[in-house]
Amino acid sequence: MAPPVTQPAHNPEKPPAEHWPAVVVGAGVAGATVACLLAAAGLRVLLVEAKRFPRDKVCGACLNRRALAALAHAGLEPVLSTLGGAPTTHLDLRAAGRALSVPTPEGLALTRRTLDTALLAEAQRRGVAVRQGVRAAVLPTTASGYRPVRLTPDEGEPTVVAAAVVIAADGLGAPSVSGLPDFRPRAEQASRIGAGATLADESIPNLQSGSVLMAVGPAGYVGVVRCEQGKVNAAAAFDARPAARSSLGELALATLRAAGVPAADSVARAPWRGVRRLTQAAGRVAGERLLVVGDSAGYVEPFTGEGMACAAEDALRAAPLAARAATGWEPAIDADWTGYCTASRRDRQRDIRRLAWLLRRPWATRAAITAAAAWPAVGGRLAHRICTP
Repeated sequence: MAPPVTQPAHNPEKPPAEHWPAVVVGAGVAGATVACLLAAAGLRVLLVEAKRFPRDKVCGACLNRRALAALAHAGLEPVLSTLGGAPTTHLDLRAAGRALSVPTPEGLALTRRTLDTALLAEAQRRGVAVRQGVRAAVLPTTASGYRPVRLTPDEGEPTVVAAAVVIAADGLGAPSVSGLPDFRPRAEQASRIGAGATLADESIPNLQSGSVLMAVGPAGYVGVVRCEQGKVNAAAAFDARPAARSSLGELALATLRAAGVPAADSVARAPWRGVRRLTQAAGRVAGERLLVVGDSAGYVEPFTGEGMACAAEDALRAAPLAARAATGWEPAIDADWTGYCTASRRDRQRDIRRLAWLLRRPWATRAAITAAAAWPAVGGRLAHRICTP
């Protein structure tokens, strides 16, 4: 893939079309939540989203205890309560015919199509201005005391708006800041690629209510969970080479069956979608009048919902800093956000990286299943550590 082209600086002689106290890029969990919080604090907020909602998204669909606690703290629990999410109570790990069931703190399974649409609607209800089908490119700062953002709609001419602060929350690869060399994320070359689909109800005939089923095979792993209205959400991480040789659906079906999970042929025929390499490190996460949050600020292969938990927690921490920045940028804001991201990702991702290492090696997964079956408290403690605040 060719490297992103560095965006030219906005011409300061041409005034921006609009001025906003805060511009949020990306209407996923992180972006919608921080927009809601800033609007509740009394700021005028513009939320820009490249897609048009409702839309599907590759994601494991699991809101663990950490994510639920953060969203509740943001005042969004009433929104979640209306969506009919399916409770999750345990993780079922399968590898080479071996099985282990580990209790987890109760979570909630919701497809991103339902969750993100509801959060976007709540942001609009709180007074956030929303523009969908618009790609955003954050430009270098000018001497005029604002951060320019180029907005390119699906139809129409690009315009440049000015923001007292920009929150980049547009997910893996952080496309909105990829034109700023210092902020450009770096993907680990050995990282797996992501894939996901909504499966037919009969695709996994023995999928239990409350179960987050994870099947581990030689090429990667597939997670499956029942969500709202009985929908079956599947998310996977595959090695790049096998994914290049066969379709994502065929690879998912082979992985499930290799792990001993009964799966129908319809798994291979589902409309699977792929995403870029999952494990990425951000360049910078803060600069003058710019904060990078959520997956855009760094991501490790997923495991039972920590991606959405980090997104919601980032929003809680970023919102007060963004509100400060809207009244005047201070270098301390950069230092605060950079320090938080460094510490939180180091602590939270340590266990995830260990699990990712384990899930890359079916022999190690089989050994871990055997050990955890002999000492159940070990698996329970690990699940509690990952899933709770």
